[in-house]
Amino acid sequence: MTATDSAIKNGYASVRPSPETASTIYSHLKSIGVSGAINPDELHVTLMYSRNKPIMTKANPSRLYEADVSGQVEIMGQSPWRALVLHLNSKDLQSRFDELQASGAEHSYPEYRAHLSLKYDPDESDLQKLKENPIPLKTLYLEGEEFKPIKG
Repeated sequence: MTATDSAIKNGYASVRPSPETASTIYSHLKSIGVSGAINPDELHVTLMYSRNKPIMTKANPSRLYEADVSGQVEIMGQSPWRALVLHLNSKDLQSRFDELQASGAEHSYPEYRAHLSLKYDPDESDLQKLKENPIPLKTLYLEGEEFKPIKG
């Protein structure tokens, strides 16, 4: 990849659950009373968030990733990206993160913690509902790798 490549400004990389998985997750959140969840077509797992250095490789939209649901849920981050998240264990995701980092990207957080964002601006009752009624999946299949520029 060269400095003239259109991907040079890309610093954000993500993958999405399959449409069927996303629908299952969204329906479950709705059924337990978590309102305002992220729409199924916007659910994602961040692979890299590199504010200062671009990802110097190309996205691979056809690559599939497998991730085990850890069962851990928490509220992470700060507004406007404060989110209710489901933590994942995945050698696939960690390996791709390592590849992106090796391409020159520099993660903007102290460590990579694979997670699926479920709702922005949640409250403690959302977290409690999800702890009492876990997502009914053991494994997620993720696809559609996409790179985007970081705005701002």
